[in-house]
Amino acid sequence: MIIQWYSHYLNHQSIKTEIKGVTATRKLTHGTPQGGILSPLVWNLTFDRLLNKFDQGPAHAKGFADDAAPILKGHDPYTLISQGQKALNKALTFSTETELEFGASKTEVVFFTRKCLKLEDLPWLLMNYKPLEYSNEVKYLRTILDSKLTFGPHIKEKSKKAIKLLYSFKNSIGQLWGPLPHIMKWIYTGICLTITYGAIVWASRCSTYYKKQLDRGRRLGIVGMAHIRHTMPMAGLEAILNFMPLNLHVQCMAVQAALWVHSRNRAKWDGIGQGHLRGHLFWGKKHLERAGLRDAKVDLCQGTRWAKNYKVDLNSFVDRTPLEGDHVECFTDGSLIDKASSWGYIANDQGISYEGYGSLSHCSSVFQAEVRVIMNTARALLPIKGRDILFVVDGQAALHALNAISFNLILVRQCINALNTLSKTNFITLQWVKAHVVHKLNKEADALAKCGTGLDTILPPPIPRLLSKKLVKKVFATKWME
Repeated sequence: MIIQWYSHYLNHQSIKTEIKGVTATRKLTHGTPQGGILSPLVWNLTFDRLLNKFDQGPAHAKGFADDAAPILKGHDPYTLISQGQKALNKALTFSTETELEFGASKTEVVFFTRKCLKLEDLPWLLMNYKPLEYSNEVKYLRTILDSKLTFGPHIKEKSKKAIKLLYSFKNSIGQLWGPLPHIMKWIYTGICLTITYGAIVWASRCSTYYKKQLDRGRRLGIVGMAHIRHTMPMAGLEAILNFMPLNLHVQCMAVQAALWVHSRNRAKWDGIGQGHLRGHLFWGKKHLERAGLRDAKVDLCQGTRWAKNYKVDLNSFVDRTPLEGDHVECFTDGSLIDKASSWGYIANDQGISYEGYGSLSHCSSVFQAEVRVIMNTARALLPIKGRDILFVVDGQAALHALNAISFNLILVRQCINALNTLSKTNFITLQWVKAHVVHKLNKEADALAKCGTGLDTILPPPIPRLLSKKLVKKVFATKWME
């Protein structure tokens, strides 16, 4: 029924336009509505058939939106051209089946190699009987990839765009008029963010030559923030304004992204070649070791959980009145002492006491301790059946995270699963209470959390994202001061 409804919707589209009193109406025969909720899904269902054609064979295709990139690797260029023509023929077969058309003018063919190839002597690939000329570079996902992967053209283009933007803002500044300094700093920071796009791939190439390319517009942006003499050295301006050199800033952003990539993809890669030729993954891993994050896993994930079998009492944030009745009371507490986080809990069920405590790694936060103790308490109370269980928590951030529909932390997802498991045989309520409130069990939970300080961590939680960024930034700040 739904398929028939959407098919009728696509086959009965029309567009109406009016120009200078002349109105024209046309029926649309191809495509899905731009901005439609189902449009990306419908396109993916169609485009996935093309990617499936490259599951086997020497060519492997990568897709993003409506772009496809068949990739071949080998030693002989003539063999690659032969295999590449077969891959193109597969794509043309798909276009015939789906009545879609590939644009030869938008198709680029690049040999990524450090060898000196005479491209004019090589035979051309054909798409619909049209020859495809070989290029020395291609722009893919807003990143310019040159044939030798030096990323020089990409850095030059980003620098030129940044300088152009900075000049447009400089024209609106005079000696006694113009935007406030903090507004100019905000503008400059935003322009720097555009430069660092895709830095995880090309940051390792920020050598002395490309450093000059990045610094061309840097002084222009800094001078616009205050009255500065033209003889002021750049290093002094960076120290006064606490601006890390742009090449180090790019590398810092790249290593932070590398930590996220390594935590999601545990594939071992030592690189091929020597020095900077070993690849960006090896380069990022080397800098993560300097920050003490070699085998670290970032507490970051994306998910949605609509079904929650427990209840978070948001009214307790305002009235602070504890629930009354015959229920199991569980008091939890997380603390941070001497840069070490720990947790403790205590529960009372008709004279039967449940308690526990422990510590987390030195990189953990109080928020992680609060979520971890709720999860551990829920697992410890699994033997209880058919009771009302009240969790009394003194961390509002943890309760908001557990009450939200979407989550982006691994530990929060694990805690939600533990609470849902416990709520299959019990009725669960989570309530907030002010920290260190006068209550016997609350004091005992706080004391247990302090007892957990210094204990060995059996299963350390993932590192908080903010802390991992801080550790990486500290490495490059030290490198700047050297």
